[in-house]
Amino acid sequence: MSYRSFRGLLVGLVVAWVVTWVAVKMMNVVWTGALMFLLTLAAGIAAWVAMALTASNPLKQRDIPPSPPQSDTKPAPPPPSEPPAQPKTSSDHARFVLQQSMTRPGSKLIETHRWVWEGARWNALVLTLLAQICGASEQELRTLVEHLSDLDLLRVDALAGLIKGRKEPDREQTLSRRVENLLTSGGLNPDEAKVGLAVICEAAAGLLVHHEGKIQLYIRRYGEQMLREISQSFAFSSLESTKVGAAFTLWLQNVCDMPLCLVDDHLSSFATKNGLEVKELIAAADELDLNLGLLDELALSEQQQKLPLQ
Repeated sequence: MSYRSFRGLLVGLVVAWVVTWVAVKMMNVVWTGALMFLLTLAAGIAAWVAMALTASNPLKQRDIPPSPPQSDTKPAPPPPSEPPAQPKTSSDHARFVLQQSMTRPGSKLIETHRWVWEGARWNALVLTLLAQICGASEQELRTLVEHLSDLDLLRVDALAGLIKGRKEPDREQTLSRRVENLLTSGGLNPDEAKVGLAVICEAAAGLLVHHEGKIQLYIRRYGEQMLREISQSFAFSSLESTKVGAAFTLWLQNVCDMPLCLVDDHLSSFATKNGLEVKELIAAADELDLNLGLLDELALSEQQQKLPLQ
């Protein structure tokens, strides 16, 4: 028996003896030695039973450890997992092929074409629209538009967003304030700058809604329409229709810098050699805002150099 059990037994014995003695006194029973012995025996049995019942209850015997103190510090979040590597798509490869061809040492395509990048056509439209609003010279407006473009303030999607669902541009936006400030510093008065911003935003919204925000798609639409309607204006008895189409395509490329593509054997071979389809090259050119009319020359140049792209 442990010290704790013995102490419990002794306390229980005393308490039981006192309770029994009080009960005997209340009944006016004569106190004798035999009665005292029986009283002590009953008290001991009661104390033993009480101790046995207490021992059978594990909740009263087991010491429950105090709960650990709660910390105010939140556990550190697990480190972010790295996103899985994205597989290379045909679109990525097609863009790389075109970019590598355009930047190949010795390539003269950029030097020999005025409209290599379609963003320059959009800038030219902005210039001509502003020329109808103010009296600044062409050179002043050209410098102004180039400055806006260099600061990335002529993005079609951003400008269209300023007027989406509105009759006028949201002039509380940072882009609106920046464009208006530059227009004013570029020679337009405040009223002209206000009108200029609205006109640019409306032009951008038209491109975004009807031509995916691509100026080349707007121009190409009418170039392709002209090609479809050749037979309505011309009749060639000694030339096949495919050759007539090729001739007019080259003509529109040369005299109008039309973003049309001549799908010939050179372009098909160029696409196949690089594991692509012609339509993938065309889509990549539009994503890069590269003049589609350069694809023919890129393909021919690569064939002449005989340098396969990796």
